[in-house]
Amino acid sequence: MPAAGATARVVWRSPVTVAAVWRATAYYTGLDLAASADARRLVAVWRTRDDVYAAASADSGATWSTPVTVNAAPCSGALLDAPRVAASTDGGRAVIVFTCGAETQGPALFAATSADGGRTWAAATRLSEATWGTQDLNPVVAVSADGSRAIAAWDFDPYASSDPVGNRIQASSSVDGGATWSTPSDIDAYGTSRSIRDLQLAASVAGDRVTLLWRSFSYSSGGPAEVRYATTLDSGTTWGPAATLTVAEGAWFVRSAASQDGTRLTVAWSAWNGSHGVLTAATSSDTGGTWTVPVRVSAKTQDVPTAALWSSASGQRLSLAWTWRSGSRSKAVLSASSRDGGRTWTTPTTLSLPKRQAKVPSVAASGDGRRVYVAWEQADGGSWPAYARTSVDGGRTWTARVRLSPRGGVGGTPQLAVTPNGARATAVWAFSNESRYAIQSSRGRLVG
Repeated sequence: MPAAGATARVVWRSPVTVAAVWRATAYYTGLDLAASADARRLVAVWRTRDDVYAAASADSGATWSTPVTVNAAPCSGALLDAPRVAASTDGGRAVIVFTCGAETQGPALFAATSADGGRTWAAATRLSEATWGTQDLNPVVAVSADGSRAIAAWDFDPYASSDPVGNRIQASSSVDGGATWSTPSDIDAYGTSRSIRDLQLAASVAGDRVTLLWRSFSYSSGGPAEVRYATTLDSGTTWGPAATLTVAEGAWFVRSAASQDGTRLTVAWSAWNGSHGVLTAATSSDTGGTWTVPVRVSAKTQDVPTAALWSSASGQRLSLAWTWRSGSRSKAVLSASSRDGGRTWTTPTTLSLPKRQAKVPSVAASGDGRRVYVAWEQADGGSWPAYARTSVDGGRTWTARVRLSPRGGVGGTPQLAVTPNGARATAVWAFSNESRYAIQSSRGRLVG
């Protein structure tokens, strides 16, 4: 009898252009995607040198609204960070967070809200007090199922000021769909000795139980990085004390995911084993109160510079996709899965083309975790198109590779949205070639 995934395949439609611009006039980068629970309503956000844009779809990416600018005034390209977006379960309400500043002022954090699925946006609200000599970096956002509650977090860096507290994590919350926001709270502080990266929000569907994770390290003195976290049980009104999950050499990234109720958390990071930065994971079943002993997921002889993590509603089924790097070359994209809440993981499977560089994977799955989609950038004949593969048995077997974006260009940072039953998916990516930049999407349907 053939394996479960032997006859399955996903038929992907020809790409749809969401937005396009000539290369000589602007560029697109910093793509992010939010989806309703049924994956029909989508909001895509991205940035140019001076602006943040958003476009919406109500039919799983078959058609898109005309892109609109979210920021009210132009930002300085050198100071604009990647935007992030989150949406309610029905996709009707959405929140974008982004940093924006001018050459005479450090970038401050802003939030913009939509009540019509991302087609129009209210004027952006400033959340922080960044001034000259300070900057807000690495914003993240989470939204409750009904869209009424939202949490934003970011890295406040007083790089050229006399601020006595120094570099720190801040957070703000809203209980009215983003119309108003609380005064920023300091979650953790590091003085001037350490930097902060890879902020992650792992949130319950209700939006009440949220865990914020990040990576801190020292640029100047080196040494191990810390994976830290803090939790709120009341939608960001109050936060518990920050704690250390692990101290790891070679911790290049942190990724997190939560069960539907927010109690089961899974965290993945790279950890130095004496010769390589290997992919490592740990889980908690009590919202970070206790953690399992970290387990190695990738091969012990492979460096892992980045990864993507997905959790089922129960938190029991998990999927990881990551890049294997050798020296400065991204060698392959691999995947592994867990059926027991992260205690054990399957042997990694290589998804990308053999003997070709591959990088920047994303992963999404059906609600039960059985149908898994992974997309990535793949070196292919002098270009880097986006590719995808699908598993219908929780990651044991995989369909054939499918190229999503046109050849002759880059299908950058592909993002995925998957229906609850996993029968359909939408991929969105940032395309570029010698003449233009574009945001493109494609719809996939599982057959067989």
